[in-house]
Amino acid sequence: MDISKLLTLFGNLLFALGLLLMVYSYRYNSKVMGLGALGISTVAPNEDSPEWKAKGKMRRISDILFYVGIILTFLGIILQTIGVL
Repeated sequence: MDISKLLTLFGNLLFALGLLLMVYSYRYNSKVMGLGALGISTVAPNEDSPEWKAKGKMRRISDILFYVGIILTFLGIILQTIGVL
């Protein structure tokens, strides 16, 4: 297998992994938003409560997964392009 095929294959894997991470990011974000995503008004928990801390942690995980997914997708596209050239 030559280098162009390897770059294209590795680029495809990174692209798919990046898209998968962005889907999981949406899942975590939906858990954090809860009924608020449907347009239903909800009361936020107190800032010192464990529920508030858990939602903050889930939000950070969602953001990290999203940005890592974007980076991996971008790298996958670059590797595929280099492999084709």
